Amino acid sequence: MEKHIIFMCNNQKIAMNIDATERILLLEDITLIPDTSNYIKGVIEYNDEVLPIVDMNERLFNESYQRTEQTKVIVAFWKKQKIGLIVDDVISVQDFSDQQLHSSKDSDTNKKKTKSIHAIIRIEGSIITVIEVDNLFSNDGENELLSIIETFAKEKNK
Repeated sequence: MEKHIIFMCNNQKIAMNIDATERILLLEDITLIPDTSNYIKGVIEYNDEVLPIVDMNERLFNESYQRTEQTKVIVAFWKKQKIGLIVDDVISVQDFSDQQLHSSKDSDTNKKKTKSIHAIIRIEGSIITVIEVDNLFSNDGENELLSIIETFAKEKNK
């Protein structure tokens, strides 16, 4: 059994392994960063560090999030760093067996296009896409996020 956090993005149920998450926050004011990808919304202060904020609606569906009272930020572990993922709402934390997780890694056909999709779960008449946080971004996207993290880490150490 693997524990997953289930959240909503663009009216779709998405899940990620609970081990890839640290905390769930209410969305607060974001400091914008100019000249970044559309899905990078900016940064927030988090536990004496600066956390880059990624709009999961924009990243996965090319549509910007609409802020509501339910909008949350999932603090996630990514490439041994922390990033914030804006989601429409966090629904639950659930255990899923290996039999429920229909892995997309079994097929090489669309591996490049769907490298962020880890598995699909079918339950109660709905389909949940399970994402792999470490594989959410292209090489350019990874370099962009790492650059933001590094820039703010240098500022903190001055």
